[in-house]
Amino acid sequence: MEDALRREVIEETGVVVQNPIFLTDEIDHEGDGRLISLYYVIGGIGPSDIDLQEGIGVGVFTVSELGDLDISPFVRRAIQSHLMPVLSGSEP
Repeated sequence: MEDALRREVIEETGVVVQNPIFLTDEIDHEGDGRLISLYYVIGGIGPSDIDLQEGIGVGVFTVSELGDLDISPFVRRAIQSHLMPVLSGSEP
């Protein structure tokens, strides 16, 4: 899975992902019901590193900016349920 993540990110953004951290597997209930593996990266990537080749958009955000993003319900729920507890140090 990690190899696919690295390959897709470099193909779509030109970014070489270093040390992706597995977050969780989550079903996209708001979409087509697929199981999606979620990863995140802390630091090391800036907006000037991104050369979008595919997709609608990609960006680099601080934790404080996450709540204001215009994103799908699935991604918003995943951030709130899984990523924010990890970043705040309150994961179960």
